[in-house]
Amino acid sequence: MVEFSVILPAHNEAENLPDLIAELNSVMTQLQEPFEIIVVDDGSTDATCSTICALQQDTRTLRLLSLDHNRGQSAALDAGLLVAEGTFLITMDADGQNPPKEILKLYESLGNHDAACGWRQNRKDSLWRRFCSKLANRIRRTVLQDGIHDIGCSLRIIRRSAWKKVNIRLFRGLHRFVPSLLVFANCDLIQVPVNHRQRRYGHSHYSARKRLISPLIDLMAVGWMKRRWPRYTCKEIFPDPPEKAESIPS
Repeated sequence: MVEFSVILPAHNEAENLPDLIAELNSVMTQLQEPFEIIVVDDGSTDATCSTICALQQDTRTLRLLSLDHNRGQSAALDAGLLVAEGTFLITMDADGQNPPKEILKLYESLGNHDAACGWRQNRKDSLWRRFCSKLANRIRRTVLQDGIHDIGCSLRIIRRSAWKKVNIRLFRGLHRFVPSLLVFANCDLIQVPVNHRQRRYGHSHYSARKRLISPLIDLMAVGWMKRRWPRYTCKEIFPDPPEKAESIPS
């Protein structure tokens, strides 16, 4: 039995992954429960795949999925969630900006909640990235009324039982709205302030279009989903037990 599944969608992150995997192994070991780390190679053109293959020689907890082409973060996350075996599903970026030690803080805060989502503090991103994120978060909160402060933080712990309530595949762009989907499914979600750090290697894969225009288009689709999300209560009715027949003396 695996208790924790860490899912890392990765596109051209060969330089960041060795240190990140080492950190993750150290942090997850502290939880003293069986765990797995699933790296989903999203059609990388660098050495991401071969780097993980080499790390697997010394890291028995490490699994590698490889997508046929660059399908996007939603597809990579969807693939990881489908094969994950853990009771708790942990998602995070592979660029190293989410400190793995913050997983301990999220797990401690989780308690009886269905999910704990990170809320980045003191972000180490450019002014432009922070502006785009702030604007996108404000527009989304206005449209969806989901109460999520930082939907762009990929660091989350979700109970498998809660994710089953969502019961939806991650269509392209939906990775941005995972906390919103949990809210729509009536899951009990807590938001936890977490630290953030600078990317050591490489650069962001999101252009201005991907930061503003695409999310706005996806927001309209998610708004449609919210308005039509099935809402009902249901209970199973069991038949009354048959009455015992009175014994007839012979």
